[in-house]
Amino acid sequence: MKKTDKSKLYLLYFKKIEKIINEIVEEDYNITPEVLWSSNRRMAVAFCRQCIYYTLHKVMGISSNSCGEILNKDHGTILYGAKKIQDYLDVDPQLGAAVRSLSKKITDRVEQELFV
Repeated sequence: MKKTDKSKLYLLYFKKIEKIINEIVEEDYNITPEVLWSSNRRMAVAFCRQCIYYTLHKVMGISSNSCGEILNKDHGTILYGAKKIQDYLDVDPQLGAAVRSLSKKITDRVEQELFV
């Protein structure tokens, strides 16, 4: 299946994907969905949100406009968050490893639950 076809399917199943994301973040980072999607600016919370933006936009191929609509955020917020994470990947091996780990958990679980 082509990446563009998958990104369209992701949009159709976004509520399921959102549930998966919420579960993984709560398990790994002990951050509830209420806090994750609030305007909380604590570093750990903002980092998780930015990882999610990066995963949805860069890894899963969902457009920034679609991510913004789905997450009730401006597309610029999605682009900014994804860029911040890309910068972490380039310079900080520990944060890069955390990003890749969270991103892999999300994409693996989405693939498992939606495409198997």
